[in-house]
Amino acid sequence: AGALADLYDRRLIMLVSQIAMALISAILAVATYLGFMSPMALLVFTFLIAAGSAIQMPAWQSSISDQVPRNELAGAVSLNAFGFNVARSVAPAIGGALVAAFGAALAFAINAVSYIGLIVALHRWRPEYPKSTLPKEQLHRAVGSGLRYVSLSPTIIGVIIRAALFGFLGAALWALMPLIARNILHGGAMTYGAIFGAFGLGAMTSALSTAHLRARYSSELLVNVSTAAFGAATILAGVSPFLIVSVIATTAAGASWVLALASLNVAVQMSS
Repeated sequence: AGALADLYDRRLIMLVSQIAMALISAILAVATYLGFMSPMALLVFTFLIAAGSAIQMPAWQSSISDQVPRNELAGAVSLNAFGFNVARSVAPAIGGALVAAFGAALAFAINAVSYIGLIVALHRWRPEYPKSTLPKEQLHRAVGSGLRYVSLSPTIIGVIIRAALFGFLGAALWALMPLIARNILHGGAMTYGAIFGAFGLGAMTSALSTAHLRARYSSELLVNVSTAAFGAATILAGVSPFLIVSVIATTAAGASWVLALASLNVAVQMSS
């Protein structure tokens, strides 16, 4: 996906990815409404949507530098995280209420419709890319070039390793949130929406304060503190049987997640 973002029009890659994910989400909604959904089918649909997101994300991340000057890159990355987490803080609670009141099919249908706004925005956006007189590389050669570039940059290697470790270990909280809601808090869709929404609220708050924190503290300190805080919040969310404690823990985890990854993201973009 990173090579595709370098070789082809990033706007077009994002547009095609969004349309594909919208269609898959619509099929998911229809299949659920007709009663054709099974655990395996749900996994397949989730895999396809995640694949579309994975193809889109490198183009999305690299397009930020097409929209703002370099000296505003850190603020743009934080603003991007803010916009994402505004939705993530509100949508799970709404989704939980919709599932509890009307069933999963309606929630899936609304998700499919939600792609339209970004599809329209991408269709209307007309970025100006510098014209290249060089022929395009073949895809496998472009992937190899990217790997060579990373291998020759100790800074990027360090950031990738730290981000991979943070994401791999931190994914436990994301993956187990439904079980936390059901088995530890003894709740249902509304409880899951509350703790997931709290995560998004914390992430949104962190995105608003990232620029201020970066002006006062080093990226190294911010990453270290937020990593430790995320670990402590994960432990607390995994053992507490009280909803209010879990909400506080997931709020802290969301704030730590965005602060750590935004700092690492800016470090990569500033070094490339």
